[in-house]
Amino acid sequence: MKNTKILFAALLLAGVTASGAALAQDGVTQDALTAGAYCHSEFPAMHAGSLGDEQPALKNADTGDRVDFYGPCDVNPTGADQIQQQRLDDQFRKQIENE
Repeated sequence: MKNTKILFAALLLAGVTASGAALAQDGVTQDALTAGAYCHSEFPAMHAGSLGDEQPALKNADTGDRVDFYGPCDVNPTGADQIQQQRLDDQFRKQIENE
């Protein structure tokens, strides 16, 4: 039983490491703060013009326009919650520019 737990933990760690490496390739970084439940993630922002599209596009990681996110480790940089938040941020930015 003890060997099974060790094997499971090793496989879990390998999976988390592999998924973190895949995310980093797309300009996404992630640090687990609480055993895989709560993470600090950074990823490129979406193009403002693509926020209304079915599949919004992330900006190039080299632009420096990044989202600093604290929350669930399974956050999707182009998920519905991120689209909504970035739409609100874009509206706020436009409102400030018009004042």
